[in-house]
Amino acid sequence: MAVEAMQRLVAALPEQLRWGANLSVPDLSPAPMALVAGMGGSGIAADFAAELCARHHRLLVVQKGYGLPAWSAAQVPLVVGLSYSGNTEETLSVVAEAHAAGLSVASVGGGGELAAMARAKGWSHVTVPSGAPPRAALGWMLSGLLSVLSGASLLPAPRKDLLEAGAVVADLVAEDGAYHAEAATIASRLVGRITIVHASSGLTAPPAQRWKTQINENAKAPAWWSLYPELDHNEILGWDQTTGVHVGIVTLRDREESPAIAARIALTTELTSGGAVQIAQVWSVGDSILSRMLSLAVMGDLVSVALAAETGRDPMPYELIEQLKARLAASASGS
Repeated sequence: MAVEAMQRLVAALPEQLRWGANLSVPDLSPAPMALVAGMGGSGIAADFAAELCARHHRLLVVQKGYGLPAWSAAQVPLVVGLSYSGNTEETLSVVAEAHAAGLSVASVGGGGELAAMARAKGWSHVTVPSGAPPRAALGWMLSGLLSVLSGASLLPAPRKDLLEAGAVVADLVAEDGAYHAEAATIASRLVGRITIVHASSGLTAPPAQRWKTQINENAKAPAWWSLYPELDHNEILGWDQTTGVHVGIVTLRDREESPAIAARIALTTELTSGGAVQIAQVWSVGDSILSRMLSLAVMGDLVSVALAAETGRDPMPYELIEQLKARLAASASGS
């Protein structure tokens, strides 16, 4: 039942994107750049948005940690806090410091302390539907963030791209769609292996990170991700020392990748075949940048749930994360 529940949450992504297409764009002052703070399933939305901003010659810096970076006072970014629960302590520390420093602040989340801070301090807050694990709220969180960035003149209005992405993803996650069978095949080949996801370009990097975190959280399995061409300057050497370590590589690709990257992927695959098993190459689908990124991401979602089913894992709970939070809270209180 737990696997089926997560499958339904994955299948809800198109509906979340359509919800986001109907959001009102907040009226914000134009910003020179954005600093977006968020962790885990909430923060990943910022990584997708950063690629979209780069394509529009705008800068979005993702802050995954406590407090403001030192440069923020001089650069005066719009600071956006992302927290689906509204209670992520790292994110709360960033927006609190930003407000105290006199920076413009906005936020996106389902409620909690973040929404309360927004009400008390008078900054714009996009409230998203609650009730899902943060990792299953990507469509809501990303849509809310894109609306904020549009309101600050950092991106065009996102409605058209959200509707197209929703249609593309709906086709892919349909029960009779090809992605389910392909995801099951990839998952079956990853059983007993550490998953390494290779990104061929900036566009495929956020989906590769999403694959990694979804496999961690849904399948409760180890996974990492790397980016071409950087991985050819270090990681490639590690495959000579894989005795007793079972590794499976999935490469995420896009039609805009350069010929130089395509050549590197072919040669890297050939040279590392003795130490790591090449599981699959997954190509993006769709026209817009957003559609292509989300088409790759949703395949990772499906693979992570299929891998959970293959290994008998319950994708829903996250006990170790909760235990960590409880111990941190107890340590902070001195108990």
